[in-house]
Amino acid sequence: MVVAAALASWHWSDGPELAAADYAQYIAHARAISEGRSYTDTGYIFTPLYPWSGPAAQPPGLPLLLAAIFTTVGESTAVVKTVMLATSLGFYALAGLYFARVADPRIGVGVVVLLGVSTHLVHASTIVQSDLLFALLVWSVITLYDRDGPFTRGRIAAITFLGAFAVATRTFGVALVPVVLVFTLLHWRQHGFRPAIPVAIWGGGFLAANAVLPLTAGFPDVAAIIQGVVPTAIDHIVNYRYALFYATLYPFPWDRANDIYHVLALLITFGGLATWLPSSFHRFSVVFAAIYVAMLMVAPVLATRYMWPVYPLLAFGLLRGVAELAARVRLDSAVARGRLALTTAAVLGALNVVWAERAAPEPTLLARTDVQDLFQALRRIARDEPIRVAFIRPQVLALETGIPSMTTFAAAPETVAKELDRRCITHVVLGDMGLLPAADAAFRELVRLQPDGFHVEYQNPSFEVHRFTALACRRDRGNVWRHQT
Repeated sequence: MVVAAALASWHWSDGPELAAADYAQYIAHARAISEGRSYTDTGYIFTPLYPWSGPAAQPPGLPLLLAAIFTTVGESTAVVKTVMLATSLGFYALAGLYFARVADPRIGVGVVVLLGVSTHLVHASTIVQSDLLFALLVWSVITLYDRDGPFTRGRIAAITFLGAFAVATRTFGVALVPVVLVFTLLHWRQHGFRPAIPVAIWGGGFLAANAVLPLTAGFPDVAAIIQGVVPTAIDHIVNYRYALFYATLYPFPWDRANDIYHVLALLITFGGLATWLPSSFHRFSVVFAAIYVAMLMVAPVLATRYMWPVYPLLAFGLLRGVAELAARVRLDSAVARGRLALTTAAVLGALNVVWAERAAPEPTLLARTDVQDLFQALRRIARDEPIRVAFIRPQVLALETGIPSMTTFAAAPETVAKELDRRCITHVVLGDMGLLPAADAAFRELVRLQPDGFHVEYQNPSFEVHRFTALACRRDRGNVWRHQT
């Protein structure tokens, strides 16, 4: 834990990666809550033509936590980073304690080591993101379900609260519902219906919350998801291999050496899990991993960070696999095998840190001079008149400038023009920093085809700001400038 905290502190000044935008919407939601405004009063203009830019409203779990900080101590960057780090360390510790209890204390420590030095987790541990908070909440629920003893009122209440908080933090938390039901069936003789009581409470709470907040606005309907299950699953199976690599670390500076290591590490990992599953298939952790990963394979979104809640099982599988190999070469002492597993974790962790820390830090959007110049130019324009902007990262623009913003998207020119008018967009920013070339090309094509409908008001080497002079929507149309954000 000390090493994990030290590494996170070393990256204290790191910001969100260039493509990140969710963090800005979380902060905007938190500001709205702390200032008593509508939850969706964030300045982000949602468009169904590119829902992957972000939903109309993010789940409220993390914003509620941030709002509590803002209300108590103000928007202190240091306090926010400290709380984010605490959630990260809590996730590592809880996972380590879990495997120390169900397997071996030394392997439990090894799990903490592997998690604490994982490069992506290190970089994310002090920035505003919901993934590590979600992982902490999930492992809190796992620990409560897999604990020995009866399901008392206090235990059920804790599960209900933490599970609801998990679902409110990331919508992938809905995986807990089928997991709880399967767990209840597996343990029916021992506990009866009691483990499933939280599901009934979550169901009622979700219906009430979804009536108030548009938590799922803009995502494809169920029919569309089902229709694309097979191609989506194939694509995700291929791409999520990188999550397996990140979970087992990158201990060498050479790509080919890491490739060979990953093949061996994954064989050992799956071997370690395979020998553990026959006696542990009934555990909540195993059921959760199976259902959660299956859900990720067919979900219409993909990011390796979605696999972070499963990293502890992968780390455990690797270390248990090492211990099993040691047993096959006649290392009979369980203590000695545990020590070997812990030593393996320490060596892999040390090598990963040595090479990972040599890499240059990832660029951030707000660290770019051209972006700051663009935002300043838009502020100057907005001082003279209300404006609404189309930009590649609208959540960030809205948070930093207070200007309502919509994402750019790829579509036919006439579709783009109609959406600009429907959303009352007054200015279009061309230039995408390589993040979404198809969207930038679509908007450039519209400007090319309708030169009389646009007028350049600002440009720098990376961006051009065009006033949309063909805008039919006018400010005299009631409260359109406020309610369409």
